Amino acid sequence: MDIELITESTEDGWRPYPAWEFPQRRDMRNIIRRGCDICTFTDHEKGLTASVSFVDLGIMGIHTIIFADLRRGKIAAAESISRTSDASSGAEDSPSGDSYHTFSDSSMTMTLIKRSTGWRLLVSAPYLRLPSGEEGFKADVTLTSTPDAPCSASVSRLASCKGIAYSACSLPLRSSGTLFMGDTISSMSEGSLGGVRWLRTRGTLSGRASAAMIYGWDGVIPWGITLSEALPVQNAAIYGERAMKLGNVSFSNENGIWKITEERGRLLLTLPCPSMHQTKGGRKFLSGEATEIYGLWDGFLILDDGMKVMISGAAGSLAIAEGKS
Repeated sequence: MDIELITESTEDGWRPYPAWEFPQRRDMRNIIRRGCDICTFTDHEKGLTASVSFVDLGIMGIHTIIFADLRRGKIAAAESISRTSDASSGAEDSPSGDSYHTFSDSSMTMTLIKRSTGWRLLVSAPYLRLPSGEEGFKADVTLTSTPDAPCSASVSRLASCKGIAYSACSLPLRSSGTLFMGDTISSMSEGSLGGVRWLRTRGTLSGRASAAMIYGWDGVIPWGITLSEALPVQNAAIYGERAMKLGNVSFSNENGIWKITEERGRLLLTLPCPSMHQTKGGRKFLSGEATEIYGLWDGFLILDDGMKVMISGAAGSLAIAEGKS
């Protein structure tokens, strides 16, 4: 299923490479532009994962660092709000172009740099209390791809506000670097993976929005899955050098076990022991509630050729936001 992406209209579409820019549409100049850049990486061997997000709401920025110890099932998180848009950070209107994001205050410093087919993430949260009891987290991580590697790029209509959303998700990305956890220094294990999600929208987002990024290995072949319940045109799987479109998905919680299913039966994922980080609204410019869930997923994925890939202990995150932003 390969839907041609149309960048100068509001038609939904998908393609396995981000060869487009966020259009400056004349009829949308007065609608608030929003953006979100998320970088996540996991050392599967050591059971450590981290996620850094730059959220630009047009009138304010929200910056988050999350560190998860998957073996302990615990999360540490730091969040900071800036009163100005993140637009001055150097973010580009294309997921394929070079760019950088940076933010710093007394509690954290985070920088995400994209050059060619790689990303470098620099993070420092000196007062973050980790699940191990240690204080302070720093990371210098590089996530790399190849010029021919597919990704999942899409454009989606936001019917509720006559807006539009552009998204690109690059995964699985080979990850390497060094983590500093209190007095502990850890080099990332061979086989570590990560992903980067790029999102630009015009219009107000309301209601429930949920999205997931999950990645792992099938023998020597890396794979990744990107999913959205509200914007199904984004749903896709990447297996080695192949990108495949997936259909509508649903997220459910049954007796504490999270479950993701695809409408045609091509995907089933379960998360039996989740670790959660939750933030509640009430700020001047943000209402509602957001929950980020991390853990090791089990299940299966059926490829376009009918091959069934069994999934066991794959790292992934699920984000659920309800309300208005």
